[in-house]
Amino acid sequence: MFLRVVITVCLLHSAIGQRFNRPIPSPAGNAGGAAGGPSDILNQVSDISPDGTFYTKWETANGITFEEQGSPKNLGNEVAEQVQGSASWTTNEGERVSITWQADENGAIFQGDHLPTAPPAPEIPLLIQRALDWIAANPSKLSTPEEGQYNEDDGAGAARPQPNLQQRRPPAPGRRF
Repeated sequence: MFLRVVITVCLLHSAIGQRFNRPIPSPAGNAGGAAGGPSDILNQVSDISPDGTFYTKWETANGITFEEQGSPKNLGNEVAEQVQGSASWTTNEGERVSITWQADENGAIFQGDHLPTAPPAPEIPLLIQRALDWIAANPSKLSTPEEGQYNEDDGAGAARPQPNLQQRRPPAPGRRF
């Protein structure tokens, strides 16, 4: 019995060892280029200044290029980063793709022919446009706010005397409920 346990453990150990020693296949279509492998870096520049500005640029043998620069922007009590950059590469179909971006405290804007765009806004129907034009030409002449509008002076938050509510009294000593 002991011999069977030892043989089973040895077989399991060799099976697990073979499973983990297999080479891991690389995923198809990785960023390494058309051949799927890593690509040599042809040119690389990186400059980081103590004041917070930076510039980096690199190019690979398979045609990937990347360039980005940034600098800090003083916003009073805070500092935001302004960044501009671009990148380009060739797809597996041979199409050249380029993208540019600009980012600051208001967010990022990306531009590229391959990026989706929103459809054009639909045209405003004629009757609605006429109503909007009339509203713009005839502003409200009321001196008081319309009903439902916020009015700071309406006294909604002011203290008001409460009506005289009768307090509940405890039952008389001789009465039981």
